[in-house]
Amino acid sequence: MSLANMNSHNIIKELNVIPTTIKIDALSWQQGVLKGGEQMKIYAELCAKIFESETQLNNAKRSRELRHAKKRIHKLFKRLDKAYNQMKHILETLTEIRLRTEHMWRRVRLWNDDELIREHCITWELTTTKLLEFLQFLTQRYDCEWEIKEMVMNELEKFNRSTLCHDPILLQIYLSQCCSMPPESLSVV
Repeated sequence: MSLANMNSHNIIKELNVIPTTIKIDALSWQQGVLKGGEQMKIYAELCAKIFESETQLNNAKRSRELRHAKKRIHKLFKRLDKAYNQMKHILETLTEIRLRTEHMWRRVRLWNDDELIREHCITWELTTTKLLEFLQFLTQRYDCEWEIKEMVMNELEKFNRSTLCHDPILLQIYLSQCCSMPPESLSVV
């Protein structure tokens, strides 16, 4: 008994919804990557300001200067935590998109073994086989980008926060991966 005989109607209904999900997720992915890059820049700037304030704290000669520097450092660390938490939230959103795309790819790969499903045209230009190829591309693309974002976040967690000022490599790594799907490439779906 083939998959097509059992659930072909339900499978075809789900296949017809997948392109819309892909478009929404791809746009959300791109926005997440861009927002994450903005937060990473803010994070690096705050680290530089903290480092500068710590230098002022070390060079402070009067108690007033000391209090001012401590207060400023405290405020900067609060802002740093906020930027870090926003990046963490963005990574969680990217994780959801990545997992959803991989799930769709696995399902379509399974369904593509059935001849009736394989020949189904989702749109005039999009067959199940083309959808499978596109989902595989997206899955690989998202995996690569997500792993880099996760690695950077793990390193930020390990580092003393002001170390980022001396080591801008994490910033460069995070920002160099901002090349997700351009909107025009979604015209396939």
